[in-house]
Amino acid sequence: MSMLFLVSICISVLSEGVVRASKSEEDLKFYNLVKEGQFTMKCEEMYGEPVRINETENPEIFYSYNCDEDCEECLQPLRFESTKHRTYNECKAECDKNGLGDACKQGCYFLHRFVNSGNGSSGIWYDTRNVTAKGPYLFCRTYTELVVNFDFRLFSDNTAKVEPTTFISFYRLNEKDPWTMLSSVSSELPFYFPNLFKGFTIQISIAIVTAKGLQVKLPFKEFRHVGEWMVTLSDEVHLDPPKGLQAHVRKAGDRFEGHLTWYLAPRSKICDYRIEWRATYLDHWKSEAFEVSHSKHVASTRMYYIVEGLLPMENYTIEVISVASDEKQNKSTICIVTPSLVLGPPENLTLVHLTHLSRNTSTATVTWWPPHNIPIVDHVQEYRLEWSKIPVLNEVFTEPHFDSTWLPAENTSFRVFGLHNGFAYMFKVAAVSSVTGVGTEAVILFNTTETTTKVSSHEDQHVPVLESKALPWMFITGILVAIVCASFVRLTYAFVKKKYGSLSSAVEQFRARCRRERDTIINLI
Repeated sequence: MSMLFLVSICISVLSEGVVRASKSEEDLKFYNLVKEGQFTMKCEEMYGEPVRINETENPEIFYSYNCDEDCEECLQPLRFESTKHRTYNECKAECDKNGLGDACKQGCYFLHRFVNSGNGSSGIWYDTRNVTAKGPYLFCRTYTELVVNFDFRLFSDNTAKVEPTTFISFYRLNEKDPWTMLSSVSSELPFYFPNLFKGFTIQISIAIVTAKGLQVKLPFKEFRHVGEWMVTLSDEVHLDPPKGLQAHVRKAGDRFEGHLTWYLAPRSKICDYRIEWRATYLDHWKSEAFEVSHSKHVASTRMYYIVEGLLPMENYTIEVISVASDEKQNKSTICIVTPSLVLGPPENLTLVHLTHLSRNTSTATVTWWPPHNIPIVDHVQEYRLEWSKIPVLNEVFTEPHFDSTWLPAENTSFRVFGLHNGFAYMFKVAAVSSVTGVGTEAVILFNTTETTTKVSSHEDQHVPVLESKALPWMFITGILVAIVCASFVRLTYAFVKKKYGSLSSAVEQFRARCRRERDTIINLI
């Protein structure tokens, strides 16, 4: 944030909107600032990197730049000139003397071949490309401070090009007063004016300087963008609350964060806010100050703040308070509920249809409901699905079969293809939320022996028993037992016929043997 302090002496410098050729001390100061700004922007354009903090979706906006080492070397000739006017060769000698590289020499070339040559009686160059601008305008205020913003956009053949720019600022305290120039150039927005008083009135104007020179509007070379009159906060101004307060909960380790957004109080445009939050059931509360003037690169009136350390499964009341003084405050309130750290399983996971596509493969359709314990601050982003064949006899006589996929949150049914007939399968589904991540899995088991209509999984039944599947297995077992018994009888009959000739002969021989054994036992007695 650029710290710009007001100058107390008002001097007549320039006619409104027109650059005069007079060589007064104030004119020379302005021309030197233009040259300094143009030279600095040229070095940043050649060697700097754009600052991405304040990017917007519009590629046609001027951006601030960060200088790296080469950029700093390029700026060295400007420092040489500040002590004593030097020629191009003397400037190059200074670069060599200080052990600086080619960037420094390139700066000498630009400073002496371009900036110092100038254009016209003023000795400065002009950038005549069209620029649309808003402001400068009051961004926010307190009793003793003003934060002033400025929006502008470049129209050129290469609108996607990112280029740096800097500003020269002027102010006046009365409409009849001449403009007074602030003492330095700045490349940061918004502008910050401290150390004022209640009801202080001021008007700000801004000149834009690019790597091409002072930006002007033809044909009169108007260079100032003049803002409306701005006033610091006074006791007569009604202090309204912040507008559009919203909160989004995000998981952070074993706690949660509340990401707050709100818009500046639209009428009073107050800069200072206080954030207070407290839990409903636990002794857990905190209060923090938020000052817009301490936040750099403010791009819009939408403010952002993170409340940290929120406990799971708790109700919180959050207040964002517009603060002008201890007696003058107004607030907006929002309530949030932090969820459990673990999201519950999808409900009513059900096998609704199983179809044999061929002798070897099947397809199954499953449905489910979203988890019931999703709080209002959270939502399901997607579902993760897994299904696998259950091994038979410790993975003997079966090939492994595993697959997985994901579905968007609006889908709560899925059709599985490529299942192998005659095997049991396990199907799992888990919800994934934006706050708690992957939740608990819901599980259902089914087999593909024959088609079925509907099988559900319940919270107290992890392995549902399918009665429609029991009959085929019992029937097959009975057939196998009958075949084994028939084979045994047939083999026995063949053995008897071979040994005794016929079954009746075998019976007679068996009876005769029994009689002989009985007679022997009687004789022994």
